[in-house]
Parts: sequence; structure tokens; C-alpha cells
Amino acid sequence: MLRITVALLLVGFASAQAQTQWSREILLGRWYSESIENAHAKRQVISDRHADGSYSIESRIYEGCVLKQRGTETGTWQFDGKVYVKHVLTISGAAVDYTYTYEFTELTDRAMRYWHRESDYKSSALKVDAQFQFPGCAIS
Repeated sequence: MLRITVALLLVGFASAQAQTQWSREILLGRWYSESIENAHAKRQVISDRHADGSYSIESRIYEGCVLKQRGTETGTWQFDGKVYVKHVLTISGAAVDYTYTYEFTELTDRAMRYWHRESDYKSSALKVDAQFQFPGCAIS
């Protein structure tokens, strides 16, 4: 009886572990996120990930519905089913060499949540269609 119980627990644990392994393909395409930076600023981000392992990001920061900052980022990415690594090659056209590692805590074909362990930065994004453009700057 003890062996059966232990075996069932191990199978349950393996199933739970398997559920946290996601397919690389789920990350492909366009994703959108927004966050409140402070009482007056809102950040909007559109990320595009491609099958060849490249990515591009465009971000905007609004203060009181006035565009204060716009930026771009390009680079390469890898995903092992749980951990996402991006190697940043350019920021707003300038060559750089940064690597960031994120852990996914949730990932579906519609939404993601991820965490940058070193900075404790947590974020989320929604999957959008390829033609999606930045929405207006309404402060929420």
C-alpha cells in the first residue's frame, strides 16, 4: 500500500512539473503590455518574437497623455520551456550587449506572467494580433 501511495505521489509530482513546461512556439508573435510607472506615467510595450530566435520591442511612456519617451530594442531569445533568456543587441539603434533571464509563472496562448529573479521585476502581457498598434494613452 505504501508503494502505491508513493508511486501515485511521484506521478502527481511529475504531472505538476510537466505542466510548467511550455512550448517555445507559444511565445511567437506579438504581445502587448502596459504598466503604471508612477502616479503620472504609463508605459506601453509591444514585443514581437520570431521563429528564427530574433525579437523586437517598441515602448512608449506617456505622462498625462503626452508622449515623453519612445524606445526600441532588438536582439535574440531562447526558451527552454520555463526559462526565457533574451540577449539585447540594440537599444534605440545603439549597439549593446546585455543578457536577461526571466522565469515564466504563467503562459497560455493568450497571456503570460514572468519574473526577473535578480531585480524581482514581475510583468505580464497579452497576446495580440500581428496588426495590433498602440492604443491611446488614457490613464487607467
